Amino acid sequence: MPDDSWPIIVGGFYRSGTSLMRRLINAHPDIFCGPEVKFFHDFFGRFRDDTHSHLRFFKTVRSLGLDEEQCLSLFGNAYVTALQAAAEKNGKKRWADKAPENVLYLNEWSRLLKSGFYFLHVVRHPLDALASLVEIGFPKTIPASFYDKVVLYDQFLRNALAYERSHPRECVRVRYEDFVLDPLAISESIFFSLDAPIPDKVVLTT
Repeated sequence: MPDDSWPIIVGGFYRSGTSLMRRLINAHPDIFCGPEVKFFHDFFGRFRDDTHSHLRFFKTVRSLGLDEEQCLSLFGNAYVTALQAAAEKNGKKRWADKAPENVLYLNEWSRLLKSGFYFLHVVRHPLDALASLVEIGFPKTIPASFYDKVVLYDQFLRNALAYERSHPRECVRVRYEDFVLDPLAISESIFFSLDAPIPDKVVLTT
């Protein structure tokens, strides 16, 4: 059963509003959502054209003979502990993790967070998200060709929707366009869905 102690995993395609959601969630008095950490991209070595991939920690640590499940248990749980410590240091009871790529690693999050978590899926019209992505580039993260960008968008969306279908009670979908049109109402809806109602003393303003 979902409850108000669950962590929140934020994901969605690039340029869809995940950073905006991070700032919104972090503004809640009980939830810490810090800057983006590329834990899983690092863990699986999925950085593009990485000339130092053979020197990365998660590449070399496997030479100790540890398999993927052991590495994920050891270092994934250490990352979760770090997020919990960061929340406590900031005087908050819950934590959230934001990275666009989280939509690709929801099964791994499930292996780490066995008690449960909320998945906050941020979506934006594909033409707007892709146009913004073309403009900003991200050459070290995103494929150069427009076709490959479309393929990546499709992969992100399919992964997220498949998880939503399997875990409907634990997922909250937010449309970027809806938030822009009515940020206060959508903010309240988001926090209500995450079992994090806004305290009476806190007033959200645009």
